[in-house]
Amino acid sequence: MRIDTKARLAIAAILDIAIHGTNQPVRLADISKRQRVSQSYLEHLFRRLRESGFVSSVRGPGGGYWLNRRLATISVADVIASVDSHAFGPDPCLGNDCRPEHTGNVTDGLWSGLDDHLRDHLRSMTLESVLANATEAADIRDQAAIVATNPYVERVPLRHEDRPAVAII
Repeated sequence: MRIDTKARLAIAAILDIAIHGTNQPVRLADISKRQRVSQSYLEHLFRRLRESGFVSSVRGPGGGYWLNRRLATISVADVIASVDSHAFGPDPCLGNDCRPEHTGNVTDGLWSGLDDHLRDHLRSMTLESVLANATEAADIRDQAAIVATNPYVERVPLRHEDRPAVAII
């Protein structure tokens, strides 16, 4: 199994729409700037995302893309499969291009099992959980910045698992 740039960008673009498209469609030009990728590349990805039913679009002034489905119903594996038909396909080593070191190897079962585990994990992860985890991580970083710069917050050494304390002023 491989997860390429297309898949990573498709996930980031859908999350971008979720964050910035609450009241209006999101323009590809805006996603392009935020994700630092060409608009023409995004057009190609969004054609596939639209065909898969993840997004819809409207043309003209005020147009753009919005989500067709709730993030809780979209798995990471769904998005990957929609933009990369080979990501969950059969082992590329089954054809004539296979290198001898990849056939009959004692570790073939290891890699196959790892692929299965990764595939199952990506199917169980929704984009809602990805966004929630990213938001939580950003909140923790923001809280740490507040603690570091606020003279009114008592500075107590924190253990690794502790969240930073935030003073309400």
